[in-house]
Amino acid sequence: MPIIVDHGCGYDPIFNGEKALAYLRRICFVSEDLGAGLNPYTLKGSALRRYLRLSRNRAIIVSKAFMENGWTVEARPFEYKGHDAVNVIAYHGDGIEPGAVLIIAHHDYCAGVGAEDDGTALGVMLELAAHVVDYRNVVFASCDLEECGAIGSETLARELEESLQLEFKAVIALECLGSGKDVVISSRMDGVDSDRDLMYDILCEAPFGSGISFMDFDCFYSDHVPFARRGCKTAQMCSLDKANKVPASEMDAQREEVARGGRRKDGSVAHTCFDKPGEIKVENLELVGQTLLNYIRRHAGVRPSLLRTSTEKNR
Repeated sequence: MPIIVDHGCGYDPIFNGEKALAYLRRICFVSEDLGAGLNPYTLKGSALRRYLRLSRNRAIIVSKAFMENGWTVEARPFEYKGHDAVNVIAYHGDGIEPGAVLIIAHHDYCAGVGAEDDGTALGVMLELAAHVVDYRNVVFASCDLEECGAIGSETLARELEESLQLEFKAVIALECLGSGKDVVISSRMDGVDSDRDLMYDILCEAPFGSGISFMDFDCFYSDHVPFARRGCKTAQMCSLDKANKVPASEMDAQREEVARGGRRKDGSVAHTCFDKPGEIKVENLELVGQTLLNYIRRHAGVRPSLLRTSTEKNR
């Protein structure tokens, strides 16, 4: 059942976690099972070509779904170690408008079939896109090579900066949303602090009693970091078991356990052989999606054409 949220502004309970999960399953259907995972940093030659091919397959599914929902989709190819990679942007009209809200995730994956990391984010974005077609100041991006140190989002941020299109109201990254018990907003990642006002704006749009909170993830990186380092206001949403968060000093031991086919202590199935659709909590997808839907409705603008239509009807 969709989460019902009433802020007294006519908000409808329309975000559907099951539909987000269906998008995730479409993405995972074209994804080969990578088992306990691989290290994208070390790939070269045919192994790297295969990795990028699997990533591109997912990007194609994401692009088609955006277009089905009426979005303009722009593929932005770039080169990595002599091979072709690609970022995808979805927006309305002729381009990105100044002051837009950017929702960003990634389509590459390195373990299982990439359901949690990062199919959950892609599924939420696509279901969200189906319901915000009337909002001009929303942009979605899916990046390549996040698992190699956010290479795709670094490339995208640089390109947008060079073309003077980096004037976002906010940049919100979605990462590993579905397998942890708790949904959190990251307060710090890879040496970069999330914007405090943006964090609270997102939190205020969460359904009452949702339990969303803030948490530091300084030993990780994500797709919003390159944008933060260029002065954008950024934040990230993800999931884990807060009570079992693994300290940085124990990360190497956890990686060794995962490489042997074991589970992570923090509840996430990201980067493990268990990263499959059956591990995903639909209620997490619904919570994140409804929160973002509320945020967009309060902080992004309606397309001028629709405003004109509404005005004409009221005359």
